[in-house]
Amino acid sequence: MNLDRLYLCSTALAGALLTSAPLFAQTVATPDGAAAEAAADASAIIVTGVRGAPRTVAESPAPIDVVSAEKLQATGSAEFGEALSKLLPSLNFGATHAGVFSIGRPVTNRGLAPAYTLVLVNGKRRHNGAFLNNSTADTSGANPVDIDLIPTSAINRIEVLKDSAAAQYGTDAIAGVINIQLAEKEGLSGDFTYGTLYNANGKPDSWKGTIRYGTKIGDGGFLTLSGDIRRRGGAWWNLPASDTNIYGLPANRTVDQVVATSGLTRDQVLANVAQANARNAQWSRDGAHNGDPQIKAFNLSYNAELPVTENATLYSFGTYGERDAQIGNNFRRPNSTANFTALFPDGYYPLNNIDENDFQFVGGLRGALWGWDYDVSSSFGRNYSHQYSKLSVRPSLGANSPTSWPNLANFEFRQWSDI
Repeated sequence: MNLDRLYLCSTALAGALLTSAPLFAQTVATPDGAAAEAAADASAIIVTGVRGAPRTVAESPAPIDVVSAEKLQATGSAEFGEALSKLLPSLNFGATHAGVFSIGRPVTNRGLAPAYTLVLVNGKRRHNGAFLNNSTADTSGANPVDIDLIPTSAINRIEVLKDSAAAQYGTDAIAGVINIQLAEKEGLSGDFTYGTLYNANGKPDSWKGTIRYGTKIGDGGFLTLSGDIRRRGGAWWNLPASDTNIYGLPANRTVDQVVATSGLTRDQVLANVAQANARNAQWSRDGAHNGDPQIKAFNLSYNAELPVTENATLYSFGTYGERDAQIGNNFRRPNSTANFTALFPDGYYPLNNIDENDFQFVGGLRGALWGWDYDVSSSFGRNYSHQYSKLSVRPSLGANSPTSWPNLANFEFRQWSDI
């Protein structure tokens, strides 16, 4: 079941830290203000989906939306993908609220699978995530780009090409292109956002803090450093279980079968059955902790340029992020074969845990030579996902079963591209 995130309070403290950039008041939503904003978007210089020199949105041969960092911040969403989907109707934020697939929440464009939307950062291809995707939006098992590992404080604007660009970029751009342009701003700034889910179980509170610092380097160069840190509480909202028999004899199982798989004696099983009605009545009927997984994450980035001659500029940018996730699951009933009753006499909620680290670094040289514009670059990206469980059992091992599993699976994706 999807959870609609309702932020009760969202406090943007962009001026809480000292900044050398001027502050602007919020634009009032008047017809003149809306027209001015639309005109500003239409005159924005874009590089996505065009051949040759950059153009304005109005001159683009394909439909392109330009989303500023200020608009992303105004949504109140802690996750980049969720914020972007609220601003652009053609994008969908697919979320699976069960199991390990609830971590990867890619953006889908025009109803096509996320693997068919190309993601660029400063016009350079972003590497894919290592984690396979299996959601209501895409069951192909592809590993799309995880844009939530890019710090939102580093973003200046996003250019979204809503038409196919496979002829220009390749088959992964069948649904379109998302080009994330990193900020080049000077000064120190930051913000903090706090929110909570309405009437949710678990820990519905979430918060996010960002910081950015930019400075000039050399003659005409710049360096911008950005960082985000966020925490999302594990929360769920599920209907109460309709089957309240968790201590009594399960349907289609005999007492001897329960004795063989539970680690209890025959007398203990019979006692549980005799007391089942009274004990079942005390159960909260909380049958699942499927919902928003608990997330602790931070993302860092830099963006730099330095002119070396009048016609040549060195540039480099990169991101690094870590994410720790804890995912709830369905309740393992005391009388079920998924539980070993001698270890957990009242049942338990197993956990899926995932540790991820992700980075990408790009370096290049661009300029003009003999009447030609050139851009030569190299990019390397890596995403690594380690899966384990802090709480689970293997009933077939009986009383000797571990209750934590430190190494269940490891996934890794690497990509090195030269242009």
